[in-house]
Amino acid sequence: MCIAPAFFYAHWRQLLVVLYQYKYQYNFTRMFLQLFQRIFQRIFQRIVSDIIMAHSKIHPAKKNYRISHNTCIYALLLLLCCTVRESFGQAQYVEDALRYTLPNNLHSVRQGALGLAYNGIADDAAAAFTNPAGLTLLPAAEFSAGLQGLFNNNTSTYLGNTFVRNSNTIAPSHLSLVLPVRVGESGNYSFSFSYARESDFTRFDSLSGFNTESTLISSWVDGQRTNNLTNNFAWRLKLADTVNRRFVTPLRNNLQQNMGLRESGEIHTIAAGFGIDVTPQIALGVSLIGTFGQFRSFRRIQEIDLQNRYNRLDRINFSTVDFFRMSYAELLTQSVSGLKFVIGAQGRIGERTRIGASCTLPLQTRVNENFSRNAIARFDPITDSIAFNPPDSPTITYLFSTPFVFNLAASTHIDGLTISGSAEYMNFQGLNFQGLTLPGAQIDANAVNVAIRNLLNVQVRFGIGAEYEFAGTPFLARGSFNYASTPYIEGTAEVSPLLTGAVGIGYYLGINGRLDALYRVNQQYSVNQIYEGATFRSTQNLHLVAVQYSVRF
Repeated sequence: MCIAPAFFYAHWRQLLVVLYQYKYQYNFTRMFLQLFQRIFQRIFQRIVSDIIMAHSKIHPAKKNYRISHNTCIYALLLLLCCTVRESFGQAQYVEDALRYTLPNNLHSVRQGALGLAYNGIADDAAAAFTNPAGLTLLPAAEFSAGLQGLFNNNTSTYLGNTFVRNSNTIAPSHLSLVLPVRVGESGNYSFSFSYARESDFTRFDSLSGFNTESTLISSWVDGQRTNNLTNNFAWRLKLADTVNRRFVTPLRNNLQQNMGLRESGEIHTIAAGFGIDVTPQIALGVSLIGTFGQFRSFRRIQEIDLQNRYNRLDRINFSTVDFFRMSYAELLTQSVSGLKFVIGAQGRIGERTRIGASCTLPLQTRVNENFSRNAIARFDPITDSIAFNPPDSPTITYLFSTPFVFNLAASTHIDGLTISGSAEYMNFQGLNFQGLTLPGAQIDANAVNVAIRNLLNVQVRFGIGAEYEFAGTPFLARGSFNYASTPYIEGTAEVSPLLTGAVGIGYYLGINGRLDALYRVNQQYSVNQIYEGATFRSTQNLHLVAVQYSVRF
């Protein structure tokens, strides 16, 4: 019996409901994404039921992996459901390029538990993202799927006040399928098709304090030339004026400030990998990885005259400013797409030791950006107000190419214990922006590249990890520690190195499957600018919990 038609027939009512909900809309991509999300849920439930049935009939000591044809077909459908995507576009600033170059997520639960040290092992589907030469180590076809929860804990300090904010995301972490072909006793080549949620940008900051030294309003005034005030917020809100050819405002300090920052979005990757044994001891591999996703940032700032200081005639600067409150908001949305090209080699010394090397080639990333902002000022009496809503900026489109990434790794296996280590090198001086001759291409690529040379430097990463199989039991344990240096030149930005610790366990579900679980935490602090003259310190702890099911057949 053909499983796919049977599945769609069984759930045709739900599919019609989704189609009806969107029949008057033209966003067909969103329609299909919701449609496939429902299919994903049904297929995942079916796989879980197959796991439970299989576990009651199989034994972990045996190693010949088999699975029912039905579950194989459901696994393939599940992989296809997660390869549907929207088309996206480009990025503009140095911070954006770093955001899209440095992933904060995982390619599989096992790889996440081992961290960068996984590159020294690289013997399952996640090898397609790190060193595709390791794909040839798989003795049978493998399907893997995972679910993750990201829990972001931000501790921010501003004007002596400390605030803790949490934000959470639960989503599929990855899907992968590897199809090896064995030729004789020692030859092997493998194909892999994988999806991973590479980065998650969910974050929430909320700050407040009484600022006796500066204001957002004064930052709009300082350095502003008086011959072009059309788009100046302080001028349009009547919070500043010209006096003796100077642009001035009395609102320079002693205001209550309330600020909120919400970020969201994610980066997805789809990889097609190929590995081949060129000799029994040496394998080569290559992967083409497509990235796509989006980023959204909403920032809101309020400044309030709590002490009613600004209610008099200011004869020194300019006319009366009976100020009560100013609210400013800005929204930045970006969509991104690009390509990565990974080549790798792996040497195997006997049955115990592996040495790997890989390189990620600098291919282009494309970003589309939209930016809007508005503000409103209120005066005493509070019914008096002035708003300024400038037209939204046109869509900006441009390209940047990522730097080379070089990785060296090694592992050795002794009596059930595998120890692995890895080092990685990335020179951000090789980051390069390019302007486009397209409508909306409005960036000065040369200016951005100069900023990159002045701000960014080399980043190095180190990772060490271990995996241990408990003899006579179906359990495994894993752990790792990783260090990544700051990519900024010393003195240009206050950003700490990124520290990552992870632990994980595995449990064999008989002869053909395994469940894996992971807990990982990233920690990094940074000093972030709110406006010229005001910064806050943020310590970010990103906790990740994930589970994965892998099956070989």
